[in-house]
Amino acid sequence: MKGKVLDFNEESRAGVISGDDGNRYAFAINEWKGAALPKAGNKIDFSANGGNAEAIYVE
Repeated sequence: MKGKVLDFNEESRAGVISGDDGNRYAFAINEWKGAALPKAGNKIDFSANGGNAEAIYVE
């Protein structure tokens, strides 16, 4: 699924994604597959598992 990063907290190492389906998904840094840390506005491709995002790749 496509979406974008809404927020990422470096202290908690967690964030929130807005999916193109209109839902929001929580994610942990261990699911982030990019070289740089996530930042708000990053366009991404990810897999949804319930309310969580997994296997997150930057487009």
